[in-house]
Amino acid sequence: TDWEGKNANEVEAAYPDVWEKWLKAPFDVTPEGAEPFHDFEKRVIKAIDHYLMSLPSDGTILLVAHLGVLRTLHHHWYPDVDWWSVKFNAGDYSLYEATGAKVKLIKLNV
Repeated sequence: TDWEGKNANEVEAAYPDVWEKWLKAPFDVTPEGAEPFHDFEKRVIKAIDHYLMSLPSDGTILLVAHLGVLRTLHHHWYPDVDWWSVKFNAGDYSLYEATGAKVKLIKLNV
């Protein structure tokens, strides 16, 4: 994408019009060359659901991911929680327990 490798200030300086539109509707505005958010969301959920349904009940998944993936998954499992309100601290881990398709948060940012 045109935003790849740039921090927020650099994106804002280089693409001020798209930046402003994206700030107002980040789930609906797609920067040039980027994957639309809803496609990203479907891809992430499909992948984690595949692993949850494929692993044995005593299996373990270690997921190292960026904030967008983590928030997308948390929101998928807890749809009543605001997407922006969940903070995942860099260097910390969170623990979820899955029973089939039901996922329970055990620890956040340990």
